[in-house]
Amino acid sequence: MDVDVRTETILKSAPPDRLDETGKTVLDESRWDSALGRVRDRTRDSDQEFGSALEKERRRAEDLDELFDRARKKAERPPGEEPS
Repeated sequence: MDVDVRTETILKSAPPDRLDETGKTVLDESRWDSALGRVRDRTRDSDQEFGSALEKERRRAEDLDELFDRARKKAERPPGEEPS
Protein backbone atom coordinates (compact mmCIF):
# COMPACT_ATOMS: atom_id res chain seq x y z
CA MET A 1 0.00 0.00 0.00
CA ASP A 2 1.35 3.44 -0.92
CA VAL A 3 0.37 6.24 1.44
CA ASP A 4 1.02 9.98 1.13
CA VAL A 5 2.47 10.74 4.55
CA ARG A 6 1.70 14.43 4.31
CA THR A 7 -2.03 14.03 3.61
CA GLU A 8 -2.37 10.53 5.08
CA THR A 9 -4.14 9.48 1.88
CA ILE A 10 -3.89 6.01 0.38
CA LEU A 11 -2.51 6.43 -3.14
CA LYS A 12 -2.76 2.81 -4.24
CA SER A 13 -3.18 -0.59 -2.74
CA ALA A 14 -2.93 -4.15 -3.99
CA PRO A 15 -3.95 -7.52 -2.66
CA PRO A 16 -1.17 -9.41 -0.86
CA ASP A 17 -0.70 -11.86 -3.74
CA ARG A 18 0.38 -8.98 -6.02
CA LEU A 19 3.10 -7.71 -3.71
CA ASP A 20 6.77 -8.67 -3.80
CA GLU A 21 8.91 -9.37 -0.73
CA THR A 22 9.52 -5.64 -0.18
CA GLY A 23 5.80 -4.81 -0.24
CA LYS A 24 5.84 -3.15 -3.67
CA THR A 25 3.23 -4.00 -6.29
CA VAL A 26 4.38 -6.54 -8.87
CA LEU A 27 3.65 -5.28 -12.37
CA ASP A 28 2.47 -7.94 -14.76
CA GLU A 29 2.73 -7.32 -18.49
CA SER A 30 -0.88 -8.23 -19.25
CA ARG A 31 -2.14 -5.33 -17.11
CA TRP A 32 0.42 -3.02 -18.74
CA ASP A 33 -0.63 -4.12 -22.25
CA SER A 34 -4.27 -3.65 -21.32
CA ALA A 35 -3.62 -0.12 -20.06
CA LEU A 36 -1.58 0.68 -23.16
CA GLY A 37 -4.43 -0.56 -25.36
CA ARG A 38 -6.92 1.66 -23.52
CA VAL A 39 -4.67 4.69 -24.01
CA ARG A 40 -4.30 3.94 -27.72
CA ASP A 41 -8.08 3.52 -28.08
CA ARG A 42 -8.66 6.79 -26.25
CA THR A 43 -6.17 8.57 -28.52
CA ARG A 44 -7.78 7.13 -31.65
CA ASP A 45 -11.26 8.05 -30.43
CA SER A 46 -10.23 11.60 -29.57
CA ASP A 47 -8.63 12.00 -33.02
CA GLN A 48 -11.87 10.86 -34.65
CA GLU A 49 -13.96 13.18 -32.47
CA PHE A 50 -11.67 16.10 -33.28
CA GLY A 51 -11.93 15.37 -37.00
CA SER A 52 -15.72 15.21 -36.92
CA ALA A 53 -15.93 18.41 -34.85
CA LEU A 54 -13.62 20.16 -37.31
CA GLU A 55 -15.73 19.01 -40.28
CA LYS A 56 -18.90 20.14 -38.50
CA GLU A 57 -17.36 23.57 -37.93
CA ARG A 58 -16.39 23.83 -41.61
CA ARG A 59 -19.94 22.95 -42.68
CA ARG A 60 -21.26 25.47 -40.17
CA ALA A 61 -19.20 28.24 -41.76
CA GLU A 62 -20.51 27.29 -45.23
CA ASP A 63 -24.10 27.21 -43.96
CA LEU A 64 -23.71 30.64 -42.36
CA ASP A 65 -22.25 32.03 -45.60
CA GLU A 66 -25.23 30.66 -47.51
CA LEU A 67 -27.69 32.18 -45.03
CA PHE A 68 -25.89 35.51 -45.24
CA ASP A 69 -26.06 35.47 -49.06
CA ARG A 70 -29.80 34.74 -48.98
CA ALA A 71 -30.42 37.55 -46.49
CA ARG A 72 -28.31 39.96 -48.57
CA LYS A 73 -30.25 39.10 -51.76
CA LYS A 74 -33.52 39.53 -49.90
CA ALA A 75 -32.41 42.93 -48.59
CA GLU A 76 -31.35 44.07 -52.10
CA ARG A 77 -34.77 43.27 -53.65
CA PRO A 78 -36.97 46.26 -54.30
CA PRO A 79 -40.07 46.42 -52.05
CA GLY A 80 -43.01 44.38 -53.39
CA GLU A 81 -40.91 42.11 -55.60
CA GLU A 82 -41.56 38.40 -55.10
CA PRO A 83 -38.64 36.06 -54.43
CA SER A 84 -37.48 34.05 -57.43
